[in-house]
Amino acid sequence: MGFDTNENGQESITEFFLLVHRRTGVQNSKAVDEELENRIFKWTEKETGSLFSLLRKKTERSSRRIAFQERLEEGYSYGGNEYVIKQVKFHGRLTICNLQGLQFLALGSNSLTAGLLPSSIFNISSLELIHLGNSGLFGSLPTDICNHLPALRHLRLSRNMISGTIPKNINNCTSLEFLCLDENRLTGEIPDEIGNLQSLRDLALGSNGLTGIIPASIFNISTIEKIYLSLNNLSGCLPSSFGQWLPNLVRLTIGHNKLTGTIPNSISNASKLTFVSLDGNSFSGLFPNTFGNLRLLKLLSLAGNNLTTESPTTEWSFLSSLTNCRELEILYLDSNPWYGVLPLSIGNISANLQYFGARNCKIKGSIPVEIGNLHSLLVLDLSMNDFNGYMPTTVGRLPNLQRLNLRNNNLLGSIPYELCILENFYELYLSANDLSRRIQPCLVRLISLRYLYLDSNRLTSDIPSALWSLKDILEVNLSSNSLSGSFSSDLQNLHVRVLDLSKNQLSGNILVTLGHIATLETLSLADNKFDGPIPTTFGILISLVSLDLSNNSLSEYGSMGIASTRGDVYSFGVLLMETFTRKKPTDEMLVGEMSLKNLVESSLPHAVTEVVDANLLRDQNPFDAKVNCMLSIMDLALNCSMESLEQRISMKDALAKLKKIKLQFHKDVGAPN
Repeated sequence: MGFDTNENGQESITEFFLLVHRRTGVQNSKAVDEELENRIFKWTEKETGSLFSLLRKKTERSSRRIAFQERLEEGYSYGGNEYVIKQVKFHGRLTICNLQGLQFLALGSNSLTAGLLPSSIFNISSLELIHLGNSGLFGSLPTDICNHLPALRHLRLSRNMISGTIPKNINNCTSLEFLCLDENRLTGEIPDEIGNLQSLRDLALGSNGLTGIIPASIFNISTIEKIYLSLNNLSGCLPSSFGQWLPNLVRLTIGHNKLTGTIPNSISNASKLTFVSLDGNSFSGLFPNTFGNLRLLKLLSLAGNNLTTESPTTEWSFLSSLTNCRELEILYLDSNPWYGVLPLSIGNISANLQYFGARNCKIKGSIPVEIGNLHSLLVLDLSMNDFNGYMPTTVGRLPNLQRLNLRNNNLLGSIPYELCILENFYELYLSANDLSRRIQPCLVRLISLRYLYLDSNRLTSDIPSALWSLKDILEVNLSSNSLSGSFSSDLQNLHVRVLDLSKNQLSGNILVTLGHIATLETLSLADNKFDGPIPTTFGILISLVSLDLSNNSLSEYGSMGIASTRGDVYSFGVLLMETFTRKKPTDEMLVGEMSLKNLVESSLPHAVTEVVDANLLRDQNPFDAKVNCMLSIMDLALNCSMESLEQRISMKDALAKLKKIKLQFHKDVGAPN
């Protein structure tokens, strides 16, 4: 909706007011609410300005006042006897008074600094909606919060810093449909009185510090659609009748608490459930086969519990029950002591299944070839189990697969060629298995591949040179294999961040172009058979955090062909120059013949203040002592980075000289040593 460009935009604003009025008394008002929000979000600065001006005139005439101390940055709206204030950005304190008749108060996503709103707000008996989420509010909830709010249907205070307990008189808000206090700092127990809110549809108390049991009365609210209690310290068991009185429940999220006991079979009576998250608790016992009766189920997360199967050597019969859940998209079963074997019926699970996770479940046997029937699968994670046998070639029939994680198993044989036809492949983790033979050269077809982990296997032969044409790959770990050969490709076009080729049998020179990979953060070539010089280009790896070249036949050669251990001294000299000049060798000003070393050398002794970091000299007292210290450090850096190995000082001498510079500086400024 756009406002007219006439003097006061009266026609379009009137249209807006009619929309607000239409909201009153409508039994099913969701569509009107959404239309109202969409229009507000699309306002321009000019439109909100004209509306603000008109609002001010109307509030003056009706003696209703909203006082904003500080400033209003974006628009809000008013209509008749209703205020609708949405997506406004207030800063500072907010005072609201004399607003009898107010029905809707939405100040979400602001930066109010007065704790909770004044208690007078909770005395406005006409209020139906209070939305103060994500507004930086702190303090505690008034103990009489519901004494004067008989019409309140929405209470949203999510994402603030509200502490204290949930008032027991919350049940006095008998019309309450939405109670959202999640992502705060609430403590204490959930009041049993919440179970008396027989119109409640959405209960969100997650991400707090709540303790005690979940009141059984909550699970008797027949109108409730969503329960979010995750990320608290709740304990106890679910009632054995759970689900019998929840005909409208759609989402159940009670993960990451301290809940124990079994998952009741009666959960299937909540037949509208689409989203069930029970992960991160201590539930034990068997998987309820009645989950298969939840025909609308889209997500089931049971990860991080103590659930088991009937026998540690038999197939997972419970997976067969899930074949009835034809809408299932996400199945998390990770980190449970399931034991047992994956059944062939895994291929009959929902055709819509996108994520199957059974990591760290002590599963034995082979991976069924039927897994290739899950054509919608995006992620398959069966890592940290006891799978044996060969990788099923049928994974090549998963055209949408983006991540495959089979690390830490006992898989045999070669990497299947069929993996190479998965065009959407983004992550491949096959570490810590017993895979052998060579790395498939066809992996070069996986142009979307970003993470490749093949470490800790028995792979042999050379690294396919075509692999380095995957220029957008981010992490490559081929360590702890039996790979041989040498680098044979130009690597400078890679954008890789992690490159680990350690603990192999690679040989030859280390390519100079490795030093041109500006994104490289971790490089390990340790425990190989590399020889020759350490590339000086390593000194310009501006993102490098970790470098390991140990246990090779490198340590750098001098002009007489005698091996030297002074290669690290050169890097130390460059590091000193980078630190105290706050410049990198790749700095834009260092072009042509001008290197960082040349810049520093040309500044000594009279112009050192022009190259060192100006922040180091900002304090004029003691300026001379600082300049002398910088001169000494730059001189040391140049002595460390001499081109000739024989002319470089040793690391021992460099350290001794650095200590002397420190002592002299303390003496010059009169500081204790």
